[in-house]
Amino acid sequence: MPVLAATGLRKRLGGREVVSDVSFALEPGEIFGFLGPNGAGKTTTIRLLTGLARPDAGRVEIGGHDISSDFEAAMRSIGAIIESPDLYRALTGRENLEVFARMLGRGAGEQISSLARLVALEGRIDDRVSTYSLGMRQRLGIAQALLGHPRVLLLDEPANGLDPAGMREMRDLLRRLAREEKIAVFLSSHNLAEIEQTCDRVAVLHRGRVLAEGRVADLLAPSLRVRIRTALPTAAQRALRRHSPVEPEIEGPDAVLVEMPEEEIPRALTTLSAEGIPVFEVVRRRPPLEDVFLELTHGETV
Repeated sequence: MPVLAATGLRKRLGGREVVSDVSFALEPGEIFGFLGPNGAGKTTTIRLLTGLARPDAGRVEIGGHDISSDFEAAMRSIGAIIESPDLYRALTGRENLEVFARMLGRGAGEQISSLARLVALEGRIDDRVSTYSLGMRQRLGIAQALLGHPRVLLLDEPANGLDPAGMREMRDLLRRLAREEKIAVFLSSHNLAEIEQTCDRVAVLHRGRVLAEGRVADLLAPSLRVRIRTALPTAAQRALRRHSPVEPEIEGPDAVLVEMPEEEIPRALTTLSAEGIPVFEVVRRRPPLEDVFLELTHGETV
């Protein structure tokens, strides 16, 4: 059963529909990427998911609770960081967590030590937040969001501003939360490479609509490109036309670049062999998620 389900969400702002029939669902233990160019409706969708705005149509269920009719129960199932964590820099990491734990009640303060270990801050949890790096503040913010035992963690640009080491720490942490704690992670980000490396599934939003949704590998699979090295590239180009939906390209003096479904590769090689065209090397290339994203959104960037 999904731990978060958005169904038919619509929202108008300033006379314009900025979210149009948006639907998706998150399962326990998966990392779900949410992508879209600026102005696509990502921020508005996040506001609808967290109760900061009401949809004109559609519904949001979190932990089996409808956000419109059972708001408090739904919010108990979600932890969120929108843009940057709200922290008191003059306090220590532990004191920050204690402040928020008192707001939550329900024994939330008992989790502080275990959460500090989970986000790799046990050695610095009693230092002032003003001495923390950006990555440490982000991890403390995640610990804060986890205080209420949420089933869903919603993050808006958690790696924004992090250096490569900090991005890797964030990626490893999110994977650990999903795999070991079975928390569903909703990740909105401008960093397409990071989404590709981190997420199990993604949805691409454009002009308020979901253009594509699915596993990252499945979205990339239709665009598999194959580089075939041969002594007869022109002849290979002609032979490969019957196996590719697009014109094969000659790449350099001894190679052809062709786009085809993965299952078509053995048949293509059989064709080349039957026509006496020698093949020295076959290299499969999956395009980065950025290429797929740009194709879906007609070149508009995030």
